[in-house]
Amino acid sequence: MTSPPVRFQRNGYDVDLIGSQVAGEDCAGLPFDRDHEGHRGFQVSEITGKGLLVDWLRENPADMVTIQVTIHDASGDSRHLERGLGAPQVLAAYEVLLGQMRESNPGIRIIVTQLIPVPAMDKQTGFTEADLKDGIHPTPSGDVKIADRVYPALVAAIPSLDGIPES
Repeated sequence: MTSPPVRFQRNGYDVDLIGSQVAGEDCAGLPFDRDHEGHRGFQVSEITGKGLLVDWLRENPADMVTIQVTIHDASGDSRHLERGLGAPQVLAAYEVLLGQMRESNPGIRIIVTQLIPVPAMDKQTGFTEADLKDGIHPTPSGDVKIADRVYPALVAAIPSLDGIPES
C-alpha cells in the first residue's frame, strides 16, 4: 500500500502537491512531495469567514482539490456551540468554500471525502482504534486506509483536466 503521490508517479502522472503546509513527521522520509493546504483545528466557518481560502488559492493555484469534512465542523464542539453554528450554517460555509474554489479556477476538480471514521461511529470502514492516534486524527496506517479510498477518485478526475493524458 503506497500513497497516492507515489502511485501517480508509478503510473506516469506528473503530480505536484501544492500548499503552504508540509506534511509532518508521519510522512518524513517518504519519496514524494508533502505540500498541502490542510490546517489542523480550523473550522470551515473560520476559513470562509476570514477569506483564508481565497488567499491560499491565490498563492497556490490548484487544478484539483480534495476536501475532507472535519470533526471540528461535525462534532458540535464548544466553539461551534458558542457561535450558534448548526448543520445549516456549516453546510452554507462549505457552499461558500466550493464557490471560492470555482471562482479561483472554473475548471477546478473538487473531490469531497467523508469524515474520518471514528470507530464508535462507523465500524464498516476497516478503521480500528490503532488507526487513530488520538481518537480523531489518523496514524500512518489510518492515512494509508484513507489514501486507498481517495486514490480511485483522484485518478478518475485526472483525465478531465486539460493537458493530462488519459491512461
